[in-house]
Amino acid sequence: LLVEIARVLAPGGALVLTTPNVLGRPSRASLARHAYARFFRPNPPGAPTPYEHDHVHPIDALRLEHLIRSVGLEPEVWDGDHGLDGRPTIRQRLLYALEARRVRRHNPRADLLTLPALWYARVLAVSARKRR
Repeated sequence: LLVEIARVLAPGGALVLTTPNVLGRPSRASLARHAYARFFRPNPPGAPTPYEHDHVHPIDALRLEHLIRSVGLEPEVWDGDHGLDGRPTIRQRLLYALEARRVRRHNPRADLLTLPALWYARVLAVSARKRR
């Protein structure tokens, strides 16, 4: 899909893409409680798609960034359904401080994963532009 989008997009053209955020706090909490990421509850056998909401493959921000760059697009802005600051409560800010430190210590791409917009979001949005 991204290869075709990059092919038909004019140089300097923009793409805005949204997808469920499987690495966001709501999905991580759902995974811990129910053994599936938010938006990816398994459908019964024989259903036309493996997960609810017609999504076929869960994709996280890191893989999405890699795919976008590999087809010649440059990500410009990452956002979530709560806005760029994630609208955290005091409790969420404390949890973020504790959890983000652990992510930064173990992940070389923590700069993307710990953006507040992605950390708290249920839905991930990215704006990318085709290189000229």
